[in-house]
Amino acid sequence: MDLKLKDIVDSIVGENIAYRIALEYDIVNYSSLAKKIKKRVDELSGRDVPLNTIVKLLTMYRRKGSNLMDPAVALHRVSISLDYDYSRKTIPLEELPKTNFVVAVKSGENVEILYKEEKESEFALIRLKMKENFSEMPGITVLVISILEMFGIEVKQIYRIGHEIMILLNRRDAPRALEKLAFYSSIQGNFSKNH
Repeated sequence: MDLKLKDIVDSIVGENIAYRIALEYDIVNYSSLAKKIKKRVDELSGRDVPLNTIVKLLTMYRRKGSNLMDPAVALHRVSISLDYDYSRKTIPLEELPKTNFVVAVKSGENVEILYKEEKESEFALIRLKMKENFSEMPGITVLVISILEMFGIEVKQIYRIGHEIMILLNRRDAPRALEKLAFYSSIQGNFSKNH
């Protein structure tokens, strides 16, 4: 086996925590992952590498003597909830005190707010909660986004506040996003849906 190719594949996997978790816990479709990284492997090696070669290299991937990074370990201790019918809008700063909202982000003289709608709306909100403070855990939001993007789920906005991460996404993507995050966090029956 070409040592350079092995180094290239190890490097690509090492840069993406979601790929690493999937491989280290053996919860990966090797062919699918090989297809996702093939273009990058080809670019870095300067040649057209056969897909089955990449698959073989992925099956050999193991980080000897390493533990997962704190964010990956932390993901196993979260509770997950899903709530529908959220919207966001920008309002003048002075209107903020008379507005019900979940999150507010100041931008100059205006504030963008995330709020719950009374009627059906296009966004859903996934909340990840844990006892530890997420603000003391660099990389956790990157991990969450990487997991969702790996499955083609677009994150509209992500908020990390204390013990909670809130992920705003399209309503239609919400059930699949919840399923993938629950799977990666190895939570059995510890998530809820609120319609």
